[in-house]
Amino acid sequence: LSGDHPLFKELQAMGPEGIKLLGDLLKSGDSQTRFAAAALMEKLMDPSALPSLTEAVFSPENADNKLVQRMAAHAIGKIGGAEAVPTLERLMADGSEWGVRTNAAHFLAEMGHQAGIEWIRDGYADAEDDMARMALLGSMSAVGDPSYLPVLHEVLTTETEYTKRYMAMQGIAKAARQDSLPILQGIAADADEDQMIVAAAKKAI
Repeated sequence: LSGDHPLFKELQAMGPEGIKLLGDLLKSGDSQTRFAAAALMEKLMDPSALPSLTEAVFSPENADNKLVQRMAAHAIGKIGGAEAVPTLERLMADGSEWGVRTNAAHFLAEMGHQAGIEWIRDGYADAEDDMARMALLGSMSAVGDPSYLPVLHEVLTTETEYTKRYMAMQGIAKAARQDSLPILQGIAADADEDQMIVAAAKKAI
């Protein structure tokens, strides 16, 4: 829902009662309803939703529903900030569903927590599934931690898929380290290179 949708505005106006209503929906109804409730909680950005979202991740009702668990974990990271760090650490470390752990690690990494940064990097190195590697590459791209640069440099220079190369470029630009310059300059000067990648390389430089 967009910010000006009548339902969103009504939930916003309800304040704590709106969060309670969504919390009730998060514990009842079908999986689509629970997913929508978690997504709306994230959009409302109300910290009072955190207990309900945490419960949803660990609820037996959602044990077989990865999307609800992942949405709830994503909402915790988006809403909670520093307040959610203990919960995110628990989600990342307790052996729960892979997507939940990835979401938790991503938000910890964004806040500069070393455990999250390392989980993303090590997860990428160990991942065998291409979709998992794409998700983790997306996190490295968004976080842009300097420790990701060896991976990002390799992706940029050895991969042929545009999406992967562009994500690597974004992470390299965010890390903003001098040792990336020779690679970027080589790409920017390559007449046979994809022009979108060349433009991104020049912007990163």
